[in-house]
Amino acid sequence: MVETFGYDLLNGKTNLNNSGKSYKINAEVINFTNFSSHADQNEFLSWNEESNTKKIFITHDKKDQKENLKSNLAHNTNVEIIISRRSVKYQLSNK
Repeated sequence: MVETFGYDLLNGKTNLNNSGKSYKINAEVINFTNFSSHADQNEFLSWNEESNTKKIFITHDKKDQKENLKSNLAHNTNVEIIISRRSVKYQLSNK
């Protein structure tokens, strides 16, 4: 089995090493076994209505599809929606 950062996070690692740097992990990671990790927009919108999400990072898909999802979410939620960009660091907090 190949261990990935996701695997390590799900298994409780509190420090991850990447490119010679160690990063302290201060996050709660939840494994949703009853959801596909590739939900369609309707499934995602439905899930979001039932969650207590504060921020959504859109990280996967083509640019126009990311923009479309962001627009649909913006019309259906008050959550901050961010289309992530490569090489940009994002500060996460529990506040």
